[in-house]
Amino acid sequence: MTPVSAGLEKESEIFLEVRHVTKTFGRFVALENVSMEVYPGELVCILGPSGCGKTTLLRVIAGLEEQNVGGVFLKGVDISRFPTSQRECGIVFQSYALFPNLTAARNVSYGLKNAKLTREKREARTQEMLDLVGLADQARKYPAQLSGGQQQRIALARALAPSPSMLLLDEPLSALDAQVRVHLRSEIRELQQRLGITTIMVTHDQEEGLTMADRIILMKDGRLIQCDAPQVIYQAPNTTFAAGFIGAMNFIKGWQVVDAGTLMLDSYRLKTPDDELEKLVGQQVTLAIRPEDIRVMETGKADTNILSAEVRNIEFRGASYRLRLRLQRQQPDGSDDFEADMPAIRVDRLGLKRGIMVKVHFPPDRLLWFSGYS
Repeated sequence: MTPVSAGLEKESEIFLEVRHVTKTFGRFVALENVSMEVYPGELVCILGPSGCGKTTLLRVIAGLEEQNVGGVFLKGVDISRFPTSQRECGIVFQSYALFPNLTAARNVSYGLKNAKLTREKREARTQEMLDLVGLADQARKYPAQLSGGQQQRIALARALAPSPSMLLLDEPLSALDAQVRVHLRSEIRELQQRLGITTIMVTHDQEEGLTMADRIILMKDGRLIQCDAPQVIYQAPNTTFAAGFIGAMNFIKGWQVVDAGTLMLDSYRLKTPDDELEKLVGQQVTLAIRPEDIRVMETGKADTNILSAEVRNIEFRGASYRLRLRLQRQQPDGSDDFEADMPAIRVDRLGLKRGIMVKVHFPPDRLLWFSGYS
């Protein structure tokens, strides 16, 4: 598959650079030789499962944790030993960390406590920030009187009040319910783009990464797995972990590489335009394909890359169905189940139901393969 462009025109100057950072807690290695670059105006998501080191990396960047090895550079300056107050960053924590005894306005104003401003300028800046996040009418309310989404906006306004050059967000939406989370993530993205502020956001939610980020830094077990635009990671993941963590993915093991463009499993033969397979002729690979790329066929629609499968389950998802299918093989090995997404109207038209046999098409240009599984 050919990946799409990263989409963001990077400036030649690197805004933030993390160089070979390792962080340990006793014998536990939280970060292992992590390096990354962030460019001016980007929104970069650090994405990964719980315990992968993403929050530790953000805390190292913020100066809240000190790395054992490596360095952090801001606009070319080594800030590895700078306190948080000298790193030009605003931080929004997962818990919001609002003062319950202060009004919304005074919480925002607290972000200006170290700024040398007159009272009038501080009040004007506070009002500007409340206007920016659309909560000017909530200025006199206390945090307990605000919804979760409103509290998060106040925390964001407080972080932005001192005009930091970088915004750090640690799981900013995880405490909100699904509908509020979807609405607020678009608001945060719109605000970030309007201000042009360089932003690094930690999340374990793949959908947040895909919809909000210019680039995703994918982590696992304290290591950086892949750093690319969301479209690139989705369309051209470099490991089975990346393929399975970002979106739904089917994996079918045991395919034999016959030649540069052909894979075989039992009597099934698949064609793929990926000439990288040439170096693996005679070896076995794991085939990967996303559910939305699989086509359940009507008679005569395709004559290549066709497989036979049994419909094992049909799950209604509103406008679409997810089908669980089982590849018909001579000697099943436990990795023969896969999923396909189909519009509801097609499922109804074809009369699909559990237990029937169908022909499925694996488009050559949508196939991925991996020589290992990790």
